[in-house]
Amino acid sequence: MKKTLFIGLFSIALAGGVLTSCSNDDDSSVVSPITQTKTYADASGLTLTYSGAPMLGKQVVFTPDANDITKATLTLSGAQTTSPLSDNASGLATAGVIPGEVSTTIDVDLTIKNDTVTFAGEENRGGYTLKYQGSATDASLNLALNVTFVETAWTNTSWQLLPASESPFSGDPMQPIHVVWDADPFDFMGSPNEIQSLITLVISMTQIEGNTIPKMLCGVLNKVTFLSDGNVQAEYKDSLNATEWKTSPLNLATYTVPEPNKIRLFLNPAQIAATASGKSRAGMTDVLSQLMAAVTPMLSEGILITLDKGEEGVLKAYLDTETLLPILKIVAPLFEDEAAVEQILSMLKAQAGEMAGMVDVFLKPALVAMPQIIGSTETIQIGIKMQAAQ
Repeated sequence: MKKTLFIGLFSIALAGGVLTSCSNDDDSSVVSPITQTKTYADASGLTLTYSGAPMLGKQVVFTPDANDITKATLTLSGAQTTSPLSDNASGLATAGVIPGEVSTTIDVDLTIKNDTVTFAGEENRGGYTLKYQGSATDASLNLALNVTFVETAWTNTSWQLLPASESPFSGDPMQPIHVVWDADPFDFMGSPNEIQSLITLVISMTQIEGNTIPKMLCGVLNKVTFLSDGNVQAEYKDSLNATEWKTSPLNLATYTVPEPNKIRLFLNPAQIAATASGKSRAGMTDVLSQLMAAVTPMLSEGILITLDKGEEGVLKAYLDTETLLPILKIVAPLFEDEAAVEQILSMLKAQAGEMAGMVDVFLKPALVAMPQIIGSTETIQIGIKMQAAQ
């Protein structure tokens, strides 16, 4: 009896050992299809969506855990892009995937099946909640992201341009354009003149195909909305002759709120280029290429915009002195070059249509005096005026 019981227990133990051995053999036979660090981008197998819409111009680095095939790290960032001012320049850093982050890392748990790994998760990262789901092979990676930022005063608010003045002689003749430029007077045909006055005159009086510049702006841009996922959407028209407003696709521009009355705007060059494909693009000049030293950092660091809401509910959104003056100081030497000034004037005349003859009269004196104007600038603001959308 005891012998029989011993044999029975031994058999059960042996069977358990065999089963365990088989199970371990099965586990050891599972091999990750991605054994080395891989970088995926638009041209190398990356399909990235943000809030359900395609997001271009980014890259994801997949780094497998050397000690555990069921774990990996995803590193999300902007892919390098060509210069927006030159088709020949390359290697410019762009903004990251999550607004406000140059690089984002996600530690993922992998489920391995044949040549594919899958992963999904949700994380609260303090400033935002991140949901992700994806799959990867050695040749491709699919990643879907959904982000919800902590609510601010601007979250899910929509703002509409103020209507343009019917007459340049009543109200604010530049509305909805906002310009403040405080600098020393310059010589204008033998008399001192303020750059603020000249800009007001040009913007309010210039007529292009029967429309002032403010009316043209109101004719193509209607509304701006700050979404909770960090996207900025615009309601716009392709041309003044279009009959219906369109809503811009997601992921062209995103934002963060570094301070209560400021946003940092991030543009996605690859997404913008894809949206504008097939449309004509104005030729870039050597003069514009001189701006690269100033504007290149904005591709990755964003553009700081001040949001100033007045008591009457009017919202002024503008680039302020902190952003604009360094750029102006960089380009100031260009205006000391007569050939560069003539090139700028030619470009302005080409855009002015029937008002081209006025460019030399009103703008050339200001362009020639621009180094002096920039050198004495104390305050400069350029932007638009809006009100809460109905």
